[in-house]
Amino acid sequence: MNVKRRAWVAMLAAAALVGCGSRSSGGRGTREEPLPSRDWTRIEDLAEVPALHSQGIASVPDLGPDEIVFSSRLTIDRARAGVVEVLQLAFTQEILDAGFDHLGDPDAHGTRVFGPLEDLSDPTIEPFRRAFAVYDADTLEVLGWSLNPGAPDRGGDGDAAWVAVSPDGRWLVTSEWSPQEDLIVFDALAIGRDATVEPAARIPLDRPLARIQGCDFDGPRVLLCASDDADTGKLVHAIVLDRALAGAAVPTGLRGTVEDLFAVPLPAPQCPFEAEVEGVDVDGDRFSVLVIGTCLVDGHRYVFGRDADSVVSR
Repeated sequence: MNVKRRAWVAMLAAAALVGCGSRSSGGRGTREEPLPSRDWTRIEDLAEVPALHSQGIASVPDLGPDEIVFSSRLTIDRARAGVVEVLQLAFTQEILDAGFDHLGDPDAHGTRVFGPLEDLSDPTIEPFRRAFAVYDADTLEVLGWSLNPGAPDRGGDGDAAWVAVSPDGRWLVTSEWSPQEDLIVFDALAIGRDATVEPAARIPLDRPLARIQGCDFDGPRVLLCASDDADTGKLVHAIVLDRALAGAAVPTGLRGTVEDLFAVPLPAPQCPFEAEVEGVDVDGDRFSVLVIGTCLVDGHRYVFGRDADSVVSR
């Protein structure tokens, strides 16, 4: 082999090695980007209005800083710096006629808010159904809604108490209320567009969780979730996926590992009723948990911060 040809072959081999090493878009056996830090410090305790801000929370950075959507059982509202700017009934008459009368913990992507619809009024009428609504984040008007009939198929409670949208906006994730043995993934683009939707995939967890009230993505591989399970101490958990949930391909083969992070702060008891942990929100390096206090009169939003430079290598 002459010198020029030998050099050409060596250059091709080097290029092939570089190409193989650069294909790291979430495939198996590749090195992922470091995960965000999950070392959180409580930095604020903000008083909330329990009647309005009793179920869920979702920040909407596309509308501006400090733009937050809250959900209650019947309403959805948008607040800025603690002042309610828009207040709407969370349901159209069509949704109410279908038997859904409760809005769980929502999530936002771009200028859309996705919310889980539940039926709490009559659990004897087709109790195992899930439904999801899509709202305009600015006006909070219902843009559409979709039904997932026939749930559950795992023996748990079929109500969806929360939704989380993948950071790229492609997938909507939820779970059965309790026990939560896996995450249920839907095509986010179909929510509100199609009358009925079916799960695109399930992500099994390495151990079950109970009474999860809210989850939100902290990057494409981590969900932060809050539990109202008194038996385990009402904890914040991290669910770490073995690869990113992103892109148009159906996310088959994903698995999740549960990590217990810390106990949710609870207000001092003022009557026999326990405080209830509700929805969560991740907004950059701020993580919020809603808690409705004892007697259902004192609402709190506990805000946690972290060192943005701290990462967890995986």
